[in-house]
Parts: sequence; C-alpha cells; structure tokens
Amino acid sequence: MVDTDKYATTFAMLDRDGDGRVSAAEFKELMGTLGVAFTDETAARAIEMMDADGDGLVTLEELASYMSSPAAAMPREDSPPASRSITTAKADPSDRAR
Repeated sequence: MVDTDKYATTFAMLDRDGDGRVSAAEFKELMGTLGVAFTDETAARAIEMMDADGDGLVTLEELASYMSSPAAAMPREDSPPASRSITTAKADPSDRAR
C-alpha cells in the first residue's frame, strides 16, 4: 500500500472540484496556473499515465501509486513534457521558497 499522505496536498491542488478524482481538464487548468501550457490531448495523456483503473480520472491512490513508482522517475519519449511538474507540490510549501 502506498503512503497517500505524502501526496494529499498535491492531490487537493489538482482536484479543483473536490470530488476525489482528477480529470484531464483539472490537470490542464493547474498546469496552466503553474505556467505550463498543456493541450487537451497532452493533459489526457498525463492522466492516462496515472489512471490505473482506466476510468479517465485519477484518485489520490492512483496519483500516489504513480508518483511512487519507477515510471514517475523515468521520463518516456511520449510522456507530456511537464507531467511530473506536480511532484514539486508534494513538498511542504515552505520548502519551495528555498
């Protein structure tokens, strides 16, 4: 079982509507806020990479599992360029100022 606490803050930032699932549109919106322009297709591919059950949405458990896996550490040629940018949000916000 993956430690979801480590990614709860990141997930809350992604889950804009608070329904417990992150859609490609929510992911795209947050990435845009962070200054990373994603197309609808690129956002959908990023979600697909994390979506273990294939429902087109990412739960906290799926995010935590993906981010804890070797796949998250190794960029793929077809992966969205900043799909792992969300890892910066998993740290304590005070760490970002350093």
